[in-house]
Amino acid sequence: MSGLKAALALAFVGFGAPAHAAPVTVVTIEDTGVYPESITATKAGDLIIGSNNKGAIYRAKAGSAKAAIWLDPAKTGMRTVLGVYADDASNTL
Repeated sequence: MSGLKAALALAFVGFGAPAHAAPVTVVTIEDTGVYPESITATKAGDLIIGSNNKGAIYRAKAGSAKAAIWLDPAKTGMRTVLGVYADDASNTL
């Protein structure tokens, strides 16, 4: 199915979004076979999503309704992702 979209409903509506912006309630990953298995957010409000099936990590910048590939398995060599956690204190994922 081309154009398949995986949509993630956000439990924390508008997290990190500027006060004047409309809150984002859904973030869409425009890709096929993503199978998101984990999600985390940075203090700045960026959403980070791990893909169990693809081994990719996607990021939606704060206030964005679209997530794009951030860590590409073709470049990182990762085969799967089993959990993501944004640790702002140590600036690590």
